[in-house]
Amino acid sequence: MTKVTHNVDARAVSKIMKKEIVAMVNDVAEAFAGAEADGELVGVVSVLAAAGKSPPPSNPGDPPNWRTGTLARSWRTRKAKPSDKMVVAVAGTNVKYAEWLENGTKRNGKTFMAARPFMAKSVQSMEAYGKRRLKKAQTKIRREIQALGGPA
Repeated sequence: MTKVTHNVDARAVSKIMKKEIVAMVNDVAEAFAGAEADGELVGVVSVLAAAGKSPPPSNPGDPPNWRTGTLARSWRTRKAKPSDKMVVAVAGTNVKYAEWLENGTKRNGKTFMAARPFMAKSVQSMEAYGKRRLKKAQTKIRREIQALGGPA
């Protein structure tokens, strides 16, 4: 049996991994909120744009049509602040009607406006980008660990 050993500082490796994971989480959150990802639209903006730019309301159950662009432009992110166990970035909007569109509204116990959900499709649109970004993070982490004298 061949024995292979490496003298790599575990703290340095941990720092490299944490830095790249935070960058990846921030990139994915920004893409979800409307930033371009690898030259393509993903996330909320892609779903709203795909619904169509037209003045009439969308059909119940379909994502909302792009009427003024306010909803699409309103999304913001809060940068990830890593803790010992998690890295969490937040993406959201302060446009009140986003919640009404997503969930619908009721008045006197009856449906007033049917839901026009767009969040699940927005998350689905992120899948391919998220996988590419994860692969990029893995490559960068591997390269930086190798530069420290770690395993190939």
